[in-house]
Amino acid sequence: SEMCIRDSINAFTDGSWVNARCAYLAHGGSGVWWPGRAPVEPLRDCREATQAEVALADFAHADSQGVRLGVSIRGHGGSSTRTELGAAILALAAPVPVHVGTDSQSFLVRALRVRERLLQARPPPRPWLLVTDGDYWEHFERCLVARSPRSAFFSKVKGHATEADVQRGLTTERNRIENDHADSVAEEAVAQASFYGNSTPRADQTLPELT
Repeated sequence: SEMCIRDSINAFTDGSWVNARCAYLAHGGSGVWWPGRAPVEPLRDCREATQAEVALADFAHADSQGVRLGVSIRGHGGSSTRTELGAAILALAAPVPVHVGTDSQSFLVRALRVRERLLQARPPPRPWLLVTDGDYWEHFERCLVARSPRSAFFSKVKGHATEADVQRGLTTERNRIENDHADSVAEEAVAQASFYGNSTPRADQTLPELT
């Protein structure tokens, strides 16, 4: 139920955009970390990455600790928010209810706004093509529609938290550890973007149909 997914974050997402001041050198990556993702029903084992997730990701690794998904973000129109969006889209491709933990306040505000609008069956206030990163926001919205906005929720976690932050009550030890893990997955995706160069933008990547 919707109340259940609000209880605990089960997917941690992060994005990283480097060399932002030079468009020709800028590149980034999006990462998703599902700690201990378990089967949701006896006949459906979700510990392995699904077809939809693999279609979106540049790499997908599953082991006894969880599922790691990453995608490199390239192109001259990239941004930090765009990498956060890419991570959220990856998380929404999973066939399970998802409560995303993100350290990006700007992403969180708009994501919750889009979710609430869908719950109220209202159209976008303006075409996505007129919105910054609108192509990715449209993908994000389509994912929410395909899976039902009630099956997803989003919360803020503190990025780059320290033990002192935990002691001050600014975050929890679990959120600190898992967000750091998501950050490492995003950095792995950044490394792949750097390796392949910045000549192949992914802005026109077709979102696979979710089933």
